[in-house]
Formats: sequence, C-alpha cells, structure tokens
Amino acid sequence: MFNNEFNVLLVAPNFIEKWNKLELSCKENLSINALSAYLIGKGYNVTTINAQFENWDNERVLEEVKDKNFHFIGVSCSPQKLYLASKDFIKKARKQYPNTCITIGGVFPSLSYKDILNDLPEVDYVSTGEGEFALEQICLHIQHEIKDLSQISGLAYRENGVIKINKANRIADLDVLPFPIRDKRTFENVKGIFANVIAGRGCYGNCSFCSIHSAYEYRQRICRSPKNVVDEIEILVNKYGVQFIQFHDDIFYDYSPRSQKWLNEFIKEIENRKLKFNFRIYLRPNDVREKELIKLKEIGLDTVFIGIESGVQRILNEMRKGITVLQAEEAIKTLRKVNINVHMGFITIVPTMTFEELKENYDFLYRVGSDNDANFHNRLNIYNGCYYEKILSDQGLLIEKENFWDIHTYKFSDIRVKLYHDYLQIVKGYSKSFKHKANSIVSMYGQKYTSLVNEILSFTWTQVTRVLLKFVETLNIEDKVDESKIVFVKNIFIENEKNLLELEKKCECQK
Repeated sequence: MFNNEFNVLLVAPNFIEKWNKLELSCKENLSINALSAYLIGKGYNVTTINAQFENWDNERVLEEVKDKNFHFIGVSCSPQKLYLASKDFIKKARKQYPNTCITIGGVFPSLSYKDILNDLPEVDYVSTGEGEFALEQICLHIQHEIKDLSQISGLAYRENGVIKINKANRIADLDVLPFPIRDKRTFENVKGIFANVIAGRGCYGNCSFCSIHSAYEYRQRICRSPKNVVDEIEILVNKYGVQFIQFHDDIFYDYSPRSQKWLNEFIKEIENRKLKFNFRIYLRPNDVREKELIKLKEIGLDTVFIGIESGVQRILNEMRKGITVLQAEEAIKTLRKVNINVHMGFITIVPTMTFEELKENYDFLYRVGSDNDANFHNRLNIYNGCYYEKILSDQGLLIEKENFWDIHTYKFSDIRVKLYHDYLQIVKGYSKSFKHKANSIVSMYGQKYTSLVNEILSFTWTQVTRVLLKFVETLNIEDKVDESKIVFVKNIFIENEKNLLELEKKCECQK
C-alpha cells in the first residue's frame, strides 16, 4: 500500500475541566499538530481533530468521520485527567472501526502503559516517549514494511499475553521535523492572534511534583536551531498575522555556555529579520538575570512564567526546586525592574506543611504580590510517577487509590491545614460567578486588560484568604467543617464584583 492510500486519524479528546481552564488561552494542540505534520510529510492522509478546541464530545468526533475509513488511529492523552475521556473515545472508536490499529500516547500513557494495556483491550499499542518517529514506524508495521514490533521506538504492546516495552529514543535533531500544521481558528479564541511554539524539549530540573522525568529521559535539553525556530515564527507572523507567541518549552534558556550561545543567535535572527511580535517564555527563578532579559525585551519579550512554587524554604527543599526563597524574590524583583510581566507558578497548600508554614506561604504571596487568583488556592496535585508519591507514602499521608488514572488523594499532617483546605474548596465555589465576570472582560475587550483584571482578582483573594486564615485559627481541631460559618465570605466577592463592573464600563468607553 502506498502512503497516500493510508488513512490516519489523530485525535486530542475533550474534557470539560480542561476546556474551562483554557477559557482564555490559545487552544491549539501542538502535540497532534506536530505528529500530523510529520506523517503528512511522509505522504500519509491525515485527519486531525482537536476536540478540546472544537468542544466536541467523543460521539461528535466519530460522527464527523463516520464516512471515512482509517488504517490507524492515534489518541493524544498527555495529562492524567484526560485518560477517562481517551478511554471512552477508544472504546467507541473500536466499535466504529473494528479492524483499525488504535494507539494511545502522551506523558500519562508513557508512565502507565502496563495499566492501560491491562485496562483497555480495545487499544492495540501505547506509544511512550516522543511520538513522531514511533507513529511512522507503527504505520510501516501496519503496511508490513516493519515486521518486528521490537524495532519500534518506545512501543508498549502485548505478545502472547505478556506486556513488553521497547526503549524510547530521544530525537537528537529536532530540525528534521516539519513545522506543526496550523489552524488559524485556534489563534483567535480571544482578542488578539496567539500561537504556540516549542523551541526545544527537555528540562534540567528535578521537581518532586513533576512526573515527566519518570516518563521520558528528559533531563537533557535538546533545542531546535535558532534559525529553524525563527523560520517558523516568520511564517506565523507574516502568513497568519500572529501577534503573540507562547513558548511552551519547560525552560527557554539557562546559564550554560551552550544555552547562552543559542539565545544570542536567536536574538540576532529576530533582529536581522525585523520581526515584530510579543512573546512569553518559561524560566526557572535561578536563571532570571537582567542582562538576558533586557536583550529579549528589545525583541518583544512581554511575560515570563517562573515556577516559584513556595515561599517556605523547607517546602522548596522538599520539592527539590534547587532555589532559595531569596532567589525567588530577587527573580520577581528583576523582572519587574525591567518592566516584564511576571506570571508565577505557586502551590499554596502542601499536605506536609504546618499551619504556620501555610501562613508563611501566604505572607510571601502578600509580600511579592500575585499576578493571578489561582495562586491563592492552588493545592499540590500528586500525579503517577512523581517523587511526592514516595514522600507522602513514607509519611503515611498518601491514600491508596481505587484505580490508576485518578490523581492521588492524601491526608494532611496538620489538622488546621486540612480545615483551611476544606473551607477553601467551599469558598472557591463562591468565586465562580466572580471569576466568570473577570474572564468575560478579557474575552470581550482583549488581553491588554488582563493585568487590570488580575489586580482586582488578587486584591479580592487577598482579602478572602486573610479572613479565612484568621477564622480557621479560632477553630478547635475537633471542629467539623460548617459552611454556615463562612457565608460572610460571599460578601467579599459581591463587593469586589463592583470593581469589575467599573472596569467593564471603562473598557466600553475605550472601545
């Protein structure tokens, strides 16, 4: 069979939690877009469906392709929370396509391939590691050009009732990969035209809450050449009119000579081509330095996301962040000094912390100022394969799961932290309409109002959490959670919604 006669369906299933989280984000899916581009480049007929963008359920996806026959179906399932939606899609797809090869891939399947192959008989293979070469090899196997499954990089499969897995090899030269396919509709779900780009793969960090290093050999960062990255940016800016690029590299650069050389070449490429766009990058706090930031700001750097994660040194050590609280504060100060927006990752509630450490965490937030409301109520998520599984298990805090796909639940070492956490979940429910109003302003009037909206959100949540901390301090540790005792918190959201309405009036006047 010729490749142009071979039909492939690549799907990123939808689930509502992800849809809500991405309400104001660019919803293009680089994973399936990159895989599609690679297989198209090899001559295959590829149908790509980003159900998260379309907001389609699995029945709608299959309805859209009911008149097509496929030789191979690939399902992208990177986040753990997407597994049930992916499982449901695969079961339904198997009924519609009983003889088609179906494969699932992503970070979570790479970690849980044994469980998935045992749980989901409708799936043929699990692709672990990077997918481009592996999916082509699976297609070649279906075409009988690769006879032995053991030759396929990172493939997990069943053989005579035994689950086997092949070593997943990293792609050493990312420049050989074509640019991801693009759907301009995904750039425009908020005012302004946004696109995602990945300049390199890998992260030298070793955070306790991150599971990716258990899934991939990921510590070595492999980058595309600066020219290759800027070639893609030039197409996005000139062909699609993209105004803002979000780099989704876990770390955009570090202090190493190799990384600094790459960064300088990248800056020169942008300058030489006189490209005009704004962009956002991810950095570790210990890689924030004024010298590089000034150069990047001159070519359009607008925002830096930094994973601060905690304002408590013991917790930072437990998280294996490799930074100090002072370094975190200095990184924020440096970014603000050069007038770059700071987007901060922060895990407010950790099960091992004391109530005093919880207050210390909030004191840090109040001191440095938070750029978003999520930092006031984020709690630690324990994903399969992360080091926190061991930390909490050793302390008797990890609760045994009933299945492999749910994220872990846990106990708290300090009962007051648990009381605070439980009351906070109620308060988050109170905030939904307030948050929706805030999002609607940005959606209606554009991303330029994001910082003003976030100021109101952060001011409100500062009030809420200060009051809630004081309330929990008055409780006896034997007390049960009683919602009737905190209904007064609703009034804080109601009062501050007036500030959002005032901002909305100003936005309307400036249209």
